[in-house]
Parts: sequence; structure tokens; C-alpha cells
Amino acid sequence: MLTALFPGADAGRFDALATEAAESRLMAGAAFRSDIDVGLELGRAVGERAAERSRNDNFSAQWDPTTKPSGPGYWEPTPPNFADPAAPLAGSWTPWVMASGDQFRPAPPPEYGSLEWHSELRMVQEIARNRTFDQERTALWWGTQSPPVLLNTWAQELVSKCGLALPHAAQVFADLNVAIADALIAVWDGKYTWWTSRPINEDPDLVTVYPTPPYPAYPGGYGAAMGAGTTILGHYFPHEAVDFENRAWEAASSRAWAGIHYVIDDDVALTMGRRVGRLVAALPGANELGDT
Repeated sequence: MLTALFPGADAGRFDALATEAAESRLMAGAAFRSDIDVGLELGRAVGERAAERSRNDNFSAQWDPTTKPSGPGYWEPTPPNFADPAAPLAGSWTPWVMASGDQFRPAPPPEYGSLEWHSELRMVQEIARNRTFDQERTALWWGTQSPPVLLNTWAQELVSKCGLALPHAAQVFADLNVAIADALIAVWDGKYTWWTSRPINEDPDLVTVYPTPPYPAYPGGYGAAMGAGTTILGHYFPHEAVDFENRAWEAASSRAWAGIHYVIDDDVALTMGRRVGRLVAALPGANELGDT
């Protein structure tokens, strides 16, 4: 699978690593040669099926820039890089568990120029003017972290702490990353359905903690990824569920504290992510670890 995802890597690099890892069991006296050979063959067969799926999931589809809407309330490239929109077709990628990318598409954002719209913009402006040291520090910390990396790191810590057997550990990581992937597909479907302008599009003088990412505002990706991932981790490690819920809320809220999102973006995203997480947690086989 890594070979398919990173075709620019040195030829045979990942195969060599896989063989080395497998043969370490032979050197440790924990497996026979036949065990290793059959295991590698089985793993490669499964990996090839996953790679084949990835070649047909619409990831490589080309976006037509002429389809981008323009006018008041629509997203435009933001400073300082004024980059083109990132992954505008991600909402059309084939999801893993959702029936389609629009399954959890949220209601439209507040109508541009309406009282509700003005209230969302004013809230971000007030946060930016009165941002506390703790809010800025928290926004900066979350803003320099990748949600999938954080979530997988937390999962790795818990898997190690609880001493999970390999099949159980694999199930945790599979469900975690499926939930993150589907939540982000759902969010990107919403982003490029509504093309909502960012706060800095509406107020160029807005002071943000870090630059605004190159895609529309509504709904927020960070909150969705954290909502989905922490729902899965809370499902498998219920003694940590409340802590993970709090982390997800803080992570989502930090985006408005940073000035790059409206509060509604974060609220809706967190709910979307948790809905996707519950969908994955309800799959057959996604048993709580105490029941496996």
C-alpha cells in the first residue's frame, strides 16, 4: 500500500522493509520460515486489493476552475499566499463507510448579509480583538498539529499502555483512520458545495494567529477530524472518552480563537465528525475491547 501511495520512493524500499520486519520473527525464534512466507503473501494480497481500490476512488479527478462561484460571500484565495483552493473534489472521493460524500452534508450556512451571518462575523472579530493569552497559545498549539497525526499518536499510546493484541490494535487503527477519512470527505463535500468565504475575506484587517488555510470556511475540517477520531477512541477506550471529548471541543474551538473560522464552522464540523465516528463504531466487528 505504501508503494502505491508513494510511487516516488526508491524502488523496492517498502518491500525490503516488510521482509526485514517479517524475518525479525524468524531471528527471534518466534516463527517458522513458512509462517513468514505465507504471512507476507497474504499481506501483499490484501494490500493489492486496497491499492486497486485507491486507483478507482476518484482521487485523481481533475477540477475545472471555471466552476468556482464568485461574488459576495463566496470564498476567495486568502493571504499571505493567495493559493488556489485545496482538493476541491475531495468530497466526491469514494468513502469507506458513508453511502456517499454528501450523506452528512450540513444545512446551508447563514445567508450572506443576514443578521445571522453578521453575528458570526462579529463573533470572530470580537474574539480577535479580545483574544486572551491562553486562547492564543491554545490556538497556536493546535494549529501546528495535524489531526490525523495527533489521533494516531494517542491511539498508539493507548494500544501500548493497554497491551492490545495485534488484531485488536489493527482494528482500532483501521476504524480510527476510516472515520477520519470519511469525516474529511463529508466536510470537503460541504466546503465546496457552499464555498463560504473566510473571516479574513470579509475583514482583511482581521488579525489571525496563523495564516488561513486555502479552502472555504464552512464546515471546518479540523473539528470534524477530531470529532470522528475521538469518538472512535472513546468507543474503544471508554475510560478516556470524556477526556477525548474535551480535547475535540478545544481543538475545534481553537480555530475560531485563531480567527480563521466562524464559530458555526467549528460547531457543525464537530457534530459531523461525531456522527461519522458513531457510524464507524456501529460496524459489525467494532466491538469494545472488553467484549472481543
